[in-house]
Amino acid sequence: MLEMQRSCNLQWNINIGYFFGMFKQTSR
Repeated sequence: MLEMQRSCNLQWNINIGYFFGMFKQTSR
């Protein structure tokens, strides 16, 4: 269960990072 949560957190971090990257690009 802990391992699953860890991988889920990593996926969320990647998704958030990608989203913010796109947001910053469109903001320019």
